[in-house]
Amino acid sequence: MQIAAAHETSARADVEMLSEELRENRRDKEKIARLMHARSRLAEALALQGRYHEAAEVEPDKDKRAHYEMMWSAVWRVDTEECECQPGEHDKSTGTT
Repeated sequence: MQIAAAHETSARADVEMLSEELRENRRDKEKIARLMHARSRLAEALALQGRYHEAAEVEPDKDKRAHYEMMWSAVWRVDTEECECQPGEHDKSTGTT
């Protein structure tokens, strides 16, 4: 957990620094790419701490964002609720997810 928190701190600092730099020059494609990467790193660090909702808010990739949203809803789903997935879709013995 401490490592994830350290990664969060580092990624958050990068996001803030790059966001500030982009305010001065919004057309710097390299900084935009670095910002998107930093946001993904921040989202991953948040997810490692179980903070899926926050991860989904900062993740720029729509597929990863959808994954974090699914994880968030799974965490808060009532245990008696049925999963919308097909039976065996999450079977660890077959390696499927």
